[in-house]
Amino acid sequence: MLTRKNRASSDLRLQLEKAELDFVVGCGLEASERIHVIDLIENRFVFASAPDGESPDTPIALRDALQSNLIFYGEKSVSWRAARDAAEATRQPLNGEQHVTSIDLWRSLLRQGVGTSITPFGAIAEEVARGEIAVREIADQPIFRRIGIACPIELAAEAWAGVFVDVIVDLVLTGHSRTGTHYRGLDWTW
Repeated sequence: MLTRKNRASSDLRLQLEKAELDFVVGCGLEASERIHVIDLIENRFVFASAPDGESPDTPIALRDALQSNLIFYGEKSVSWRAARDAAEATRQPLNGEQHVTSIDLWRSLLRQGVGTSITPFGAIAEEVARGEIAVREIADQPIFRRIGIACPIELAAEAWAGVFVDVIVDLVLTGHSRTGTHYRGLDWTW
């Protein structure tokens, strides 16, 4: 079973340990004596805003990105956690920090210029392709997060699990290949 995006990672981890879920695909998954994890890709986060005439080739400093009027889709979203971790690591505050519960509303607010965000490129790739949202690299202190797949250890030994993982890996890599240089495939073995 695959999981819904908006569940807290600790909840998903507990469900894996109890064998209530077979697999979880997500960011920052950690292996343990009961959970097998492989990292598939590394996402590079970008600064997203409404097109404002600023060249997308012009990088932005992390400090400036953190001081913009930030909007996130969910209080525990991977984007919010990545921005919060970057702010803590550099001892800078997050400005604004508004949260919405709908990813569609979040994209709409970005398109309208109501706020900005620090996000994986894939979350807004279609809007960027249509020219509705502009992105800039965070050049001085880039933010990366790994996406992986996890399952209970005993399930990892099943022959069919390897076949399932191959299909998921193919889907993840195909989806991210459209994001250009904003991701990097990792070497992995099941």
